Amino acid sequence: MASEMWKYSSPIDPEVVKATGCFTTLPVRINNRDDLANGASSRVLKDWADHTGNQSIDRNRVSFSPVGSFCSLIYCETIPERLDSISYLTDLFFLIDDATEEVENDTLAQEQWAGFSGAMTDSLAEPAPQRDHDLDMMKKKKLVARVMLDFMRLDPVLGLDLVKSCKAGWTPLTAGVEWETMEDYLRFRRLSAGLDIYWTKTVFGLGEKLTDDEEKLIRPLTWAAEKAAMLNNDYWSWDVEYFQAGGNMEKLTNAVAVLMRKEGLTAEAGKQRIKNLIIGYEEEYSRLRDDFYSAHPSARLYLRKRVELAGSMAAGVSFWSANSPRYHIPTQQTTTTTTTESGEAAQPAAGTWHAEVRDTSRPGSGSSVSSTSESDDSIGASASSGTTTTTTAPSSSQTSLSSSSPSEEEGEEEEEEEAHKPPPCFDAPAKLGRAAIDAPIDYVSGMPSKGVRTSLIDAMNQWCRVPSAQLGAVKRVVDALHNSSLILDDIQDDSPMRRGKTATHLVFGAAQAINSATFLHVRAVREVHAAGGGGAALMAVLLEELENLHVGQSWDLYWKYNLRWPTEDEYFGMIDLKTGGLFRMLVRMMRVLAPESAGGGGEFVCDALVSMVSRFFQVRDDYLNLNSREYGSQKGWCEDLDEGKFSYLVIHCLETSPRFRDRVMGLFRQRAAAAAAAAGASSGPGPMPSVAKVQIIEYLHEAGSFDACWQLLVRLEDDIEGEIRRLEEATGEENPQMHLLLKLLSVKNDKPNKGPVVVPAGL
Repeated sequence: MASEMWKYSSPIDPEVVKATGCFTTLPVRINNRDDLANGASSRVLKDWADHTGNQSIDRNRVSFSPVGSFCSLIYCETIPERLDSISYLTDLFFLIDDATEEVENDTLAQEQWAGFSGAMTDSLAEPAPQRDHDLDMMKKKKLVARVMLDFMRLDPVLGLDLVKSCKAGWTPLTAGVEWETMEDYLRFRRLSAGLDIYWTKTVFGLGEKLTDDEEKLIRPLTWAAEKAAMLNNDYWSWDVEYFQAGGNMEKLTNAVAVLMRKEGLTAEAGKQRIKNLIIGYEEEYSRLRDDFYSAHPSARLYLRKRVELAGSMAAGVSFWSANSPRYHIPTQQTTTTTTTESGEAAQPAAGTWHAEVRDTSRPGSGSSVSSTSESDDSIGASASSGTTTTTTAPSSSQTSLSSSSPSEEEGEEEEEEEAHKPPPCFDAPAKLGRAAIDAPIDYVSGMPSKGVRTSLIDAMNQWCRVPSAQLGAVKRVVDALHNSSLILDDIQDDSPMRRGKTATHLVFGAAQAINSATFLHVRAVREVHAAGGGGAALMAVLLEELENLHVGQSWDLYWKYNLRWPTEDEYFGMIDLKTGGLFRMLVRMMRVLAPESAGGGGEFVCDALVSMVSRFFQVRDDYLNLNSREYGSQKGWCEDLDEGKFSYLVIHCLETSPRFRDRVMGLFRQRAAAAAAAAGASSGPGPMPSVAKVQIIEYLHEAGSFDACWQLLVRLEDDIEGEIRRLEEATGEENPQMHLLLKLLSVKNDKPNKGPVVVPAGL
């Protein structure tokens, strides 16, 4: 059994483990190809230096250690052919983590992570930092996109899962937050540690997934192992984190700091408590593992392997953390080490820390609490943190230059205002803000988004190299017009939902929603007007593509209202105007703003790419609307049929299958009649009956329309891939972000659903 389970790793002698100071009670294993992991670490350091210009990155910032690579220890059973990519990505995340820790604002840190992971996450409410689109950031995005593509080439299915997991990002550490229990802290810590990404990488490395039921079955024991691993990280990294924070407890998110603040422990007492917790969680994992085997003696080999890997992961984290230079203060800096052996704060060397370092190693005199005085889960919310505060003299800007008190001055000002107050008939009107007009805009812009347009802009900028500020203006123009179209489309289509939320016009009323949507056009014009260089050319692009967008929409509405289906050629013409209008606008604006030295001029002609991407995007939307259960949860089941929309699949059926033509059109007429009857009702028209939807879906399957649509999407995807390669050759600039975007939108693995049509529960 052991030889079948452990194919790519070997155990490390427990005595060797203990000799290093590591106290894990679980067996440690290491991948037999540690050389591959170390090679990836060397390569990522070189690539990072080449892409950032920073040649002084310390090799201790990545996975190297005297006892083996971090990845060899925690991904011990990874297939050798996949260990290189996993190690490279892990070390890239180490460097990214270090970079984002330099950003004080958590929202901006998350924004930077989104940028690193391909700019595929939702837009954030806070403005992006100006450097987000500068050349150095663009190169880093390119680096991440390239490694993500490697995963998808090695394993298209599991690679896509991994890319999506990384795309979701992570929760930045939030210093200064108080948690009531250690369990609360660990639940947050799990997000900040990116453990979902870890397990997705593990699955990719193993080349096999568990079922959802199996994942739930082993969740309690994996959670125990995760808690041990996270606390190990906090335990071993405490000294260096405290040192780097200059003794400022408010900057620390660490389990030791949590106990020090909540229970008044010294650093040493806090570390001892954490050590006890680690051992306790390891024992909990072992007990749950044994219980699992007793309850499931016939569990399949891969499931048992995943059970064992949870423990080896926790042990690997402990062994590596105990020996990694990343978590130890260099010898020459020990004069400024945070705590002494007795747990008291050491004095900082002159000039190395802030001039005033508070003694936070022991918060509060005499407030030390025994590590066994309370249960490990309770942090003790009533305990005083004991943090000393320092009162400073007011700055010159805060010091009053007048002998009068503020209240006296305010009284004098009020008397003067009262004396000069005009008669009531001349009162100035109240100043009204933009809260009412912004509310629908904020609502729709805050909905979940795939961020495809933003990602397309970032990818195109690999060729165009538009400066940061100007590229930000292009994004704001496109975002404004896109949000406007979402609001208006939902009104024109009588859509009740948008991205899993109630449609904007149903929340704020159609009239207010229309007013806000049209105001977004004003905002777009203002952005173009303020863009500076190329203003006239940009305005021409804006007006031309706005006209195209509205003409395209007019035909979409005309066909629906008049129950006249277009030919495929007419449908593609509408897409080129409507969907293509926005894509073409952003590309044309970027070409106007691109410097002459970039790929934006000369032989850089991307009209064909824009047309193909537009058609692919719209037809893909048509396909998923009727074929994807996930899509249905966001927009409503087969919502295109509720709207009476002639999508590509319906057009194909009507054109190629005369025997279904009258039936499909009859059901569309029934829907139109119901909509007309409900036109005067406050509730608006209801959805197409589920039985009618089932009939149409069955007709589309029989007519081969689902297969034809899927095949068209596959051809379009291949054509787009070829056009990207052509542009790479023309510009001399590879564009992994564009390839990655296409891979993320791919439906090659989403073949048409066969079998009976299943109506979602509740319909």
